[in-house]
Amino acid sequence: MDRNVEERLREAMKRIVNREERGLSDLYDVTRARVYGLALFMSRDADLADDATVGVYTQVWHQGSRFDHDKGSILNWLLMLTRSRTLDLIRIRSRNQQRETTLEEAMQLCQPIEESPEAANISNDQAARVRQALSELPCEQRELLLAGFYVGMTHNELADQYDLPLGTVKSRIRLGLRGLKRALNHEERQWL
Repeated sequence: MDRNVEERLREAMKRIVNREERGLSDLYDVTRARVYGLALFMSRDADLADDATVGVYTQVWHQGSRFDHDKGSILNWLLMLTRSRTLDLIRIRSRNQQRETTLEEAMQLCQPIEESPEAANISNDQAARVRQALSELPCEQRELLLAGFYVGMTHNELADQYDLPLGTVKSRIRLGLRGLKRALNHEERQWL
């Protein structure tokens, strides 16, 4: 990279550390094409590349003082941030797309289920037994089970949502499932 450009980037970083918006503007003007270009190359999605670019410069504004000139150039640091941010956004988008119900699947869910009155009655009884077993669980186990199985949240998302350690989330879900199994097995024995 040209020495003048590197010096301009260093000056911009000093201003950013001093919370001068002009520094961020200068850094953006000099590096935006490279940052956006890398994000677009990685994602093949202009909107995602825009989001990644904004995220990178936001992170630079908030964490500019963490940059260490002895570890490398400012541009390399920005490109490393861009790579990480873009990969994170790609992963998030992929997870969200996996959760979305396609139109065809939604239409199938709307179709009436053709079953005999006897089968419908059995299904209703089973659903009532599961609801009853759920209501007997401690609240902290029931909430996590419902959010995990009916909303489709992962253990990590549950930990973030409920502000709990990941191990606690897993333990409560495991205990809740055991409680459900015991309650449902006990009820089946009563029917026999």
